[in-house]
Amino acid sequence: MLGYGSGRRVEGRGDGAFFTGLPAWVLAFRDRNDEARIVMDLTEAGCVVVCFASKVDALIAATCLRRMGRYCTVLPAGTIPAQQFRDADGRGLVADVHLGWATCGGRLLIRRDGMPARLGRVMHHWAQEPFRCKQPTMTVLKDCR
Repeated sequence: MLGYGSGRRVEGRGDGAFFTGLPAWVLAFRDRNDEARIVMDLTEAGCVVVCFASKVDALIAATCLRRMGRYCTVLPAGTIPAQQFRDADGRGLVADVHLGWATCGGRLLIRRDGMPARLGRVMHHWAQEPFRCKQPTMTVLKDCR
């Protein structure tokens, strides 16, 4: 489900973007306070940015949302600052990558909310920070051998 109303506010610049080698697109909209927001989805990793591997699929989603009175624009994911993709604890980068639309008998499956059913995968990349333990923890780990 695309969480149009609960989008994350866009802050910062596009330096250090998450998607730099993989072409991907996101949907953005303006909230009631005229602030730019990114469309998100509720996943097992929490509320995360939805990225489309195909610009055509992003345009289809934007068109479906427009028919429901919700206006979005399609932006390259590489222009969105990496901090927008931070997970809940801020230690990793996460995105719900849309891979395609669910079909049956050559037709798109439509959800109860009127949107086509999406097929996607949550990508979660953990930070490269070293794992550190305090000395008492290391002592307990040595005793467990």
